[in-house]
Amino acid sequence: MLIVVGESAVSDFRREKLRDNLRQFEPAIDALEGHFFYLVQVANALTPDAHARLQELLGSRCDAALERPASARRCFVVPRVGTISPWSTKATNIAKRCGLTSILRIERGVAWTVFTAAGQFPLVSSHSECGAVLHDPMTESLIDEVTELKYFFEITDAGVLRYVDILSGGRPALMRADAEWGLALSNGE
Repeated sequence: MLIVVGESAVSDFRREKLRDNLRQFEPAIDALEGHFFYLVQVANALTPDAHARLQELLGSRCDAALERPASARRCFVVPRVGTISPWSTKATNIAKRCGLTSILRIERGVAWTVFTAAGQFPLVSSHSECGAVLHDPMTESLIDEVTELKYFFEITDAGVLRYVDILSGGRPALMRADAEWGLALSNGE
């Protein structure tokens, strides 16, 4: 997998608005930056020419790293893990039509960098208020560490299919399955 860093993901106006929203939860936040990055799944290593064409296609300005600056917190918003975004389908198709045949899939994410006063590091995770401002959990996943991005394209094995015999067991059988399997069904369901 390759990681290619792209251009800014937000306008100045939107960045300032998001920063102000984040300050409601973490007043120590000084600034916010958001840059596109691309996760590229390849069948084999790209030649230097193919890598340059990929960077040009994605509008990448360089091979910048995604490591976190010392005075900031960084998180990565990607399409929901386990899904393939419509953007990915189209981008992958375009890359292949441009002769980049070893590319299996391209996904786009946003690397958010939250700068704070010295020594203060706000919690930016999928379960924090700040994380809720930066991503939509219905369609996106928030990844805390750059090292976790390498697992993005991994396919997990499907779980075992289980059945609930509600015809003979009725509501008690469904309630028992709910408790044992952690389904969190509501009474209406």
